Amino acid sequence: MKKIIRRSALVTAAFTLALLQACGGGGGGGSDSGSGAATASAEGVWEGIASSRGNALDISLVVLENGRYYGVYSQNGDAYGLLEGNGSVAGGTFSSSNGRDYPFGDLVYTPFTLTAALTPKASIGGTAQYSSFQATFNATYDTSYDTAVNLASLAGTYTGSAGTLQGVEDVTLVVASSGSFIGTSSTGCILTGSLVPRSAGKAVLDLTVTFDAATCGESLTVTGIAGQSETNGLVFAATLADRSDAFYGVAFKP
Repeated sequence: MKKIIRRSALVTAAFTLALLQACGGGGGGGSDSGSGAATASAEGVWEGIASSRGNALDISLVVLENGRYYGVYSQNGDAYGLLEGNGSVAGGTFSSSNGRDYPFGDLVYTPFTLTAALTPKASIGGTAQYSSFQATFNATYDTSYDTAVNLASLAGTYTGSAGTLQGVEDVTLVVASSGSFIGTSSTGCILTGSLVPRSAGKAVLDLTVTFDAATCGESLTVTGIAGQSETNGLVFAATLADRSDAFYGVAFKP
């Protein structure tokens, strides 16, 4: 969807399961720099509040067993940006030196570093440091992470919004019981992809999405995370292999 330039806020309701879980982003779970053994205690879904430049924001964060994390920040029901990076745990502190903030509708990402005090499966809180400001946050563990996804239950037709840093547009997705899917955007961009449960048996789906060159203007493949929301929907978050752009979206069954 590189040709899309209009901005559109995404409804946060489906993101409230913290973008749910899966591996991927920049090159897939197998190539993440985080050590599974070192970061396992930070794994989970975290829901809380962030404060940035005088604004109070809701934040949903997922930390995977390999240290890769994804998050969404929102205000008054509208999601405004996607967070992604790799982290590790040492001495009760979760830290990340390569975080990226992808504001929805903006054309570029913003780097940040992250330092947070961690109590496994209880609480996490700290500071995200940007070049010219910082954001603080506190979140608690959401046990929804510990419930496995039933892939067959995801089958059906979904409508919602999806896009990249270039913008967001309406999309319709048809998901098969195998987890494969095809989607069409309101401008005719065709997406194909797959949802694959992770081996850990959590509420986790590996996501791969390919943009059709002829209908989307460019051939792209992103990998990341997906999961089922409590409101009969699907949530997606992913990046290109070089992490220069992000894909995000939410869609619901009628």
